[in-house]
Amino acid sequence: KMRVFKKTWQLLKNLRLKIDEIDFKILNLISKRTKLVKKIKEYKKQKNFAGFDRNREKEIYQKLEKSAKEKELDENFIKRLFRLIIEQPQK
Repeated sequence: KMRVFKKTWQLLKNLRLKIDEIDFKILNLISKRTKLVKKIKEYKKQKNFAGFDRNREKEIYQKLEKSAKEKELDENFIKRLFRLIIEQPQK
């Protein structure tokens, strides 16, 4: 019994480590995305372009919803998640 418990515990530990790795990758990607958004914002400011592009935002959400559906993810959750990510650099 102890051996089975130890094996199960080790499996859970390994799976959790993989989740931790994914979480840090997500965090790093969000950081990279935020930096790129800030660069675009600065470039637009220098060139006197309009600040916020509603059409681009709509296009992003359509692509995300389609991709979420293909990956069998909750489309509303993905949309809410990305709304937070997209709005963050604008603050």
